[in-house]
Amino acid sequence: MYKVYHKISEKNKDKDDPCWKGYKQYGTKKKDGKEVPNCIPVKKSKIKEEVTPFMELFGDALKNVDDNAPIYHRMMPNFRGINLQKIKKYLKSIGNNLLVRALEGFSSIEEVNEHLYYHGTTNYIPRQSLKPGAVVKGAKLGGGYEDALHTISLTKSKKVASIFQGNTTSVVIHEVLLLKGSRIIDMEGVIKDSNELEDYLVELWQYKIDGVWIGGGEQELAILNPKCITMVDSKNYYMGASHRDPIDEERNILPSLIKKVKDLEDRVNAGKSVHPKAIEIYKRYV
Repeated sequence: MYKVYHKISEKNKDKDDPCWKGYKQYGTKKKDGKEVPNCIPVKKSKIKEEVTPFMELFGDALKNVDDNAPIYHRMMPNFRGINLQKIKKYLKSIGNNLLVRALEGFSSIEEVNEHLYYHGTTNYIPRQSLKPGAVVKGAKLGGGYEDALHTISLTKSKKVASIFQGNTTSVVIHEVLLLKGSRIIDMEGVIKDSNELEDYLVELWQYKIDGVWIGGGEQELAILNPKCITMVDSKNYYMGASHRDPIDEERNILPSLIKKVKDLEDRVNAGKSVHPKAIEIYKRYV
């Protein structure tokens, strides 16, 4: 979206359209501490005059995306002539963000926990390698990976994550951190399942949307761009008929960070190299 604002004189101001002729209002934005119309040149705008099926479905949610949100790490690529083929090529080539870099953007452990989600699979996923099913075919990870969707399903509930992978006797639940500043739109009550997003992928990427909050009973967040997340830790749970490992529903990244600090300190004591900022940044929240 073009972030353009023009002052409106009383002569050119219309009660229904506060923008200059040749400009169209698309929501509002903050300027000098005040909320003002967000006026966009019609000819240059990505928003067409006619209401497309995409805008009819997502238009209201897009208005609430904060263009001024602090982006600590540029996540979305600058595509030219975006299409599904380019999206898939990009998804295959990238990994997730580094946890150390992701944590730099937060100010408290409470804020970190608010951005903590879970993802369930039948096998472990290598660190920084969480990708959509459409580009990891044959990975034997269970659940939605067989559907080859272009999104990654996360949830706020560990128990829900444990059923994402399908009916098996064990599940690996991965802790996943959503980066602060990610562009997430709220489509709860409008979109019921992540497979409904498949028809609108190109448009969502054009608007640089990192993920779509679907919510509902599964508290689902569908991630489009893997660069806006990072894997924290993984734990295996046995889910057999005679015995089921208890799943703690508390959303708390602290135990994982304490474990990481100890592992890194052990590496240092053993004379092995570690990320120069890792221990310092992890200890901010421990």
